[in-house]
Amino acid sequence: ANGSVPLMAAAGTERYMPYADGESAVFYAPEPGGLTRAVMAALADRRRLDVMGEAARAHYRRHHTGEARLDYIVGTAL
Repeated sequence: ANGSVPLMAAAGTERYMPYADGESAVFYAPEPGGLTRAVMAALADRRRLDVMGEAARAHYRRHHTGEARLDYIVGTAL
């Protein structure tokens, strides 16, 4: 998430510190046409994508770097 906006299926496994749909990621319905609808809606507002990309980058740095995950694991284990 280095300025890009994650695109992921809305349904699935529970994730650690998940990205937020419409804030730091674009989620799509796992039904026929769901991916296309999500991508077309996202591309309709390029400025919003820029903001979401910055939010995704901040979220990644806060929660998903190796250092951040190590801090979580050590903090949880102690």
